[in-house]
Amino acid sequence: MVAPRKQLILVVDDKEINRLMLKAMFSNVYDVVEAENGKQAFEQLEKNGDAVKAILLDLMMPVMDGHEFLIQIKKTPYRDVPVIALTGADDPEIEESALREGATDFITKPYQPTIFKTRLQNAIDHSSLATLHLITHMAEHDSLTNLYNSNYFFSETHKMLMTNSDIRFTFIRLDIEHFRNLNSYWGDEGGNAFLKFLAGGFRDIEKYFSHITYGRITADIFCLCIPTKEYQEEKMLNAILKQINNYDTRAFIKPVLGVYDVLDNSTPVEKIYTRASNASQMCKRIHSQYVAHFDEKMAVAEAEEEAIVSEMKEALNTNQFVAYYQPKYSLKTNRMYGAEALVRWIHPTKGIIVPNRFIPVFEKNGFIKELDTYMWNTVAQQIRK
Repeated sequence: MVAPRKQLILVVDDKEINRLMLKAMFSNVYDVVEAENGKQAFEQLEKNGDAVKAILLDLMMPVMDGHEFLIQIKKTPYRDVPVIALTGADDPEIEESALREGATDFITKPYQPTIFKTRLQNAIDHSSLATLHLITHMAEHDSLTNLYNSNYFFSETHKMLMTNSDIRFTFIRLDIEHFRNLNSYWGDEGGNAFLKFLAGGFRDIEKYFSHITYGRITADIFCLCIPTKEYQEEKMLNAILKQINNYDTRAFIKPVLGVYDVLDNSTPVEKIYTRASNASQMCKRIHSQYVAHFDEKMAVAEAEEEAIVSEMKEALNTNQFVAYYQPKYSLKTNRMYGAEALVRWIHPTKGIIVPNRFIPVFEKNGFIKELDTYMWNTVAQQIRK
């Protein structure tokens, strides 16, 4: 069995005897690399990268002393590596200065090996825990707005729905119509500032609801899920309009809200989101409309779309898609000179399914590429015959 690799620490001290002493003290537990001053310490960090788990730093050194090193390391990718400041002077002002400059801990000579080792390991453990928390936070939150990202929002919303099965919830999808145009008008920095502004609005209303999840899905799309009985649509819309209109009085900013009242809390959140998205499309067809609810007509269209999606691959594999040819005639000679190949779906039980029922669905889910390839091959084979 291969022994586990030791953690790596960096000892920075201009006196060789001190480095040798610290190396002897810790080499049975850690791998140790050395540096004579702050400048060499940065060279070791560049060489060893993230492998360095802690730095033991003498404060009094030539070239670059420990105080300057603490200041400069804040500007580098290694700013989160714990640094334990070492000194032979028992001076509270020096200790205070080092801690203020960013040292994790402060130890004076003479060293008590057992206490020193414990404090070093504690510093490493706390740093690792903080790094883990940071990584977890980054995996769950959107980097721009610090709201839940789409995956974590869906996950947390699912938990909220399932643990409150006796409560009816309303799911709201918010985006800004023609946001790309506004982003071009403001510039990337200005567009990002507006998205952060929207995110702040969600944080402001959180305290008004007994249960709530909210997050940024992508670009300018945000979502919110709250109890239905606490959802006051007109009040919320007016608050959003007032807030947005005050942001930039020169630009026309239209918020669009797609709303779905969740009838079954076990419904997958991705499906709930799709229904809210379908509702929001209604607002974009009517200039004066800001809010639309998912209704029965949309439910029927959704069911038809799901039926098409469930059968599309089998239809392709069993050659249910057929090429029809529409002749092209020359107006000069009144003779046919070619034809346009059109696809028809000949379903074994439903008969002919017209293109305007399945083509938009395929374009939305990407299956249109497979159908295009199939039609190219079909037409080529027929031309060859």
